[in-house]
Amino acid sequence: KDFFNLKPKVQNEKILFVGEIGLRKGAHYYAEAARILRARGKKYDFVAAGISSIKKNHPLFDSINLLGHLSESELIYQYLTSDVFVLPTLVEGMAVSHLEAMAFGLPVITTPNCGSVISDSEEGFIVPIRDPQTLASKIEEIVENRSLRDEMSIKGKEKAKEYTWEKYSQNLLNVLNI
Repeated sequence: KDFFNLKPKVQNEKILFVGEIGLRKGAHYYAEAARILRARGKKYDFVAAGISSIKKNHPLFDSINLLGHLSESELIYQYLTSDVFVLPTLVEGMAVSHLEAMAFGLPVITTPNCGSVISDSEEGFIVPIRDPQTLASKIEEIVENRSLRDEMSIKGKEKAKEYTWEKYSQNLLNVLNI
């Protein structure tokens, strides 16, 4: 899919999480950040897409709209209409969802435990693991500073173009000397 040419219809203040909704991906820190921001009077729309490994009716997740598993077109819609992408993962190799979010022009907030695609303060923010306060502050910073969001969006989209399957294939062939 060529996500780069799709036109976003950003809904300001919509925060997106994509992945397994569970402890390993830091969904509980995402939920806590939502609670912190709500306590600050922010009415951001926190959305999580993916299969859930937690109890959906747990009070911690009251402030999040849990969408469950989505079709590709439904997921694309979520990316196109979101303001910021958040994955506060505790354990990760490299999240494809980061690249998808960047291709759609979303600033990404993640942890140092998730690959090396995001450069802190460039395409988004890298926050410490298990730190919902900092996570909440960085979400607020991007949502409230539209020029910062736009800058990160442009940088993220450009960087994501470096990670296409075509470039991966060519790099692999070069390494293998084929």
